[in-house]
Amino acid sequence: IHHLTFCTLLCPGFWKPKKAKFVIGPVGAPLVNPHYYPLFGPQERLQRLRGWLMERYHWLQWLDHLLKRASAIIPANSDTKHLLGKRPYRIQKTMLDTGAPDAPITTAAGSPDGVFCLMYAGQLERRKGLELSLRALAKISTSSTFPWEFHVFGKGPDMARLQSMAHQLHLSERVKFHGAVPQSEL
Repeated sequence: IHHLTFCTLLCPGFWKPKKAKFVIGPVGAPLVNPHYYPLFGPQERLQRLRGWLMERYHWLQWLDHLLKRASAIIPANSDTKHLLGKRPYRIQKTMLDTGAPDAPITTAAGSPDGVFCLMYAGQLERRKGLELSLRALAKISTSSTFPWEFHVFGKGPDMARLQSMAHQLHLSERVKFHGAVPQSEL
């Protein structure tokens, strides 16, 4: 049995196969660096609690038992592999759940006009960390003449703040907010 719909370690599936072998993963333990907690705004305390629980997942006896019985556990990132590696589980090679390659791409394709294009597609929420991308791009913008554009596709509660931040960081010409677009167009 390989249940693919869950990705978080705290919710790997609730079936109880008696004889069947089963695989869990790619599964992630989304640990947040404490430096980023303020990005969660009013939910910061909830994220701190979630992180505390994630570090102690093995205290949940049903989860520890399930992970020990799994024929294979495929971690979705190196943090999860490290966290799971502290216990006697059958850990396999890391497989990113995003579909991105686990090795850096050595060649980059630019647009026909020579501008390097970056893209984000998803919900615009504080927890996604787009603020960090904008701040990093602002540093690149002031220290380099490298031509780039950042295209942001999506909508959400953080959109107005991110647009304002892009303006304040003098990135309005290079950061384009497109709103939500159909998957086929994306």
